[in-house]
This record gives sequence, C-alpha cells and structure tokens, in this order.
Amino acid sequence: MMIARANAQANATSRGAADGSTLGGLYGQAFNEAGGAITGITQNQELGTEIFAANAQGAKGQSQAAMGGALTSVGGMVLNNKQEIMSVGEYASSALLPNLGPGSGAFG
Repeated sequence: MMIARANAQANATSRGAADGSTLGGLYGQAFNEAGGAITGITQNQELGTEIFAANAQGAKGQSQAAMGGALTSVGGMVLNNKQEIMSVGEYASSALLPNLGPGSGAFG
C-alpha cells in the first residue's frame, strides 16, 4: 500500500495537483487498484489449493487403480497356472510331510 500511495503522490505532483482534491482521488484509485490486485492474488491462491487437492485425489485414484490391476494380474496368473501349483503342493505333501511325522527326529 505504501507503494500505491507513493505512486499516487508522484502522479499528483507531476500533474501539479499535489495539494488539491486530485491527490485524494488518486489515492483512492491507487488503493482500489492495490486492493484488486490483492483480491486477485487471494483468489489465485485458493484456486491453486483446490487444483492441488484435485491432483492429489487423482493420483490416489490412479494408485488404487494400479493396485487393483496388479491384484487382477496375480489372480489371473494363479488361475492360469493352477495345475502347476497343485502339482507343487502334491509333491510337497508326498515328499516332505511323511518325513516330519512322530519319531522322525524333527520334533524329538
């Protein structure tokens, strides 16, 4: 605001009206312009905050969509390879479990 006042006074002085009512009018005009600039800055800050929040929500949604896609891919892989997975399970139960029974030394 000090700059606006100084500019108004400089304008009035250059016009030869530093002591008249013109100076008051120029002060009013300068303060009005400065107030408009501050309002514009405030509005831009609010808009920037809202855009940032919207971008954050969008990124969160994209992250969740990517996680869902990954889980779908893993599920599809399991279903496509169920025979192989069952074979591994059958091998493990036949080859390893009989050796873990009582008296095998594993539990005493």
